Amino acid sequence: MFRAKAIFTILLLLIFAANLVAQENNAKAKYNEGINLKQDGKHKEAEAAFKAAITLFANYINAHLELGNSQFALKKYGEAETSFQKVITLDAGNANGWYNLGMTQMTTKQYKSAVTSLLRALELKPNDLDAKKVLAETYFGSDQHDKAIDMYKKCIAVDSNDAMTYFNLAKTYRAKGDLIGAEDAYMSAGQIDPNFATAFFNLGNLLVDGQKLSGAIGAYKKAIKADARMYKAYYSLARAYQKAELYEECLGAYKQFVQVASGKKGMSGQIKQAKTLIPQIEEFLEQQE
Repeated sequence: MFRAKAIFTILLLLIFAANLVAQENNAKAKYNEGINLKQDGKHKEAEAAFKAAITLFANYINAHLELGNSQFALKKYGEAETSFQKVITLDAGNANGWYNLGMTQMTTKQYKSAVTSLLRALELKPNDLDAKKVLAETYFGSDQHDKAIDMYKKCIAVDSNDAMTYFNLAKTYRAKGDLIGAEDAYMSAGQIDPNFATAFFNLGNLLVDGQKLSGAIGAYKKAIKADARMYKAYYSLARAYQKAELYEECLGAYKQFVQVASGKKGMSGQIKQAKTLIPQIEEFLEQQE
């Protein structure tokens, strides 16, 4: 009798184990489905697949991680944070979970929490360059400029060919009031990526503020060369020419600005001003002949 009960118990355990394996396999199939949907950019459908995987296997760490990624892509930041918290609850040594949690907290401006999460991610993966970049951005967002500068420099020490890191370093220098540091960093960003129009545009603005009009004009020209549709650069170039009393060049830049900026949202005031100035400059130039 006891032997029969033991055999029955073993059979039940085997059936349970088989069901558990089948459940985990089904969860893995749903997870793989979610990965394929994610790769196709179908984040809403991927979110549903990862949730289905978790329903089948509640402690599926990678499914929680990818669910958070899909929720982040869908800008469901609160839900994404909950998913990443679940990851580190299940595995406190999961560096990706800590990094993604920190990224989400930084995005929602929970800077103190983000710093804690990202530092933990770096304890687990000291050479994680992405974590260092996000940590630097978090320091910048919380106005800890010296810490941000130090972290951006550490990123550059690892990868000196990342134009965006130099760009962000420049923004931090400028926020701190170090215009020379900002100028050098913007120039480095432009040297690495000659098509980085925004870096040249910001450099131009910086140089105008420092009354370095010749350098500003050159920077705005490079911005326009990198992006011929950057209407703000035409306007700023015209203003720089005007301050430098280079009126023929100023006239041409204002005309180009009106042409490129026509119909652009938020530009009606500048277009109106340019159209007012153009005949005045033309009249002035005629009087100089």
